[in-house]
Amino acid sequence: MKKNTIPKTDVTAFDARQLYRVLGPSFVEFWGPITQLASDKQAEMAKYKAMLTDAVLAKANAGHGRAIYERTCIACHTLYGAGGIVGPDLTGSNRANLDYILAQIINPSEVMQESYQLVIVTTRDGRTLSGTVAAEDNQQLTLRLVGQDSIVTKSEILSREKSPITAVMEGGEKAFYLQKDKYGF
Repeated sequence: MKKNTIPKTDVTAFDARQLYRVLGPSFVEFWGPITQLASDKQAEMAKYKAMLTDAVLAKANAGHGRAIYERTCIACHTLYGAGGIVGPDLTGSNRANLDYILAQIINPSEVMQESYQLVIVTTRDGRTLSGTVAAEDNQQLTLRLVGQDSIVTKSEILSREKSPITAVMEGGEKAFYLQKDKYGF
């Protein structure tokens, strides 16, 4: 991966967790932050895993899932060629693995590629911009925001920091389950 024979984008969050377990902190230097799942989130994962049995999932309506994706995820994530590019493309992700998908919903900041880390920039004129780095050179920083890119001249940047958490709201699964009656799941 360091030689880019395998692009970072081909490594799923599930694979990153496994590589971290094997390689330890040296993998984090290359990949970006990987946090441990807090006990309350482990309990929440167990709760939803128990609810989402094979029988329940067999009755799931893919069209309803697609509607939820289009309402909550499409602005930032691409799926089958449609959607935004602020976050990772979900097409090749491990969506069929219940453990993986629950971990991504309940704790989206657990495993995050550096290229998708949220960067918060405050400019000298008082603006605050949050996005991922699309491009950077000695004079300019291009932040990828939802729906657009924003170019900031580096001399105008008052402060710049990387957020340890993703822009995705944790607990997105709660919004999904609030919709369970509406979608017949």
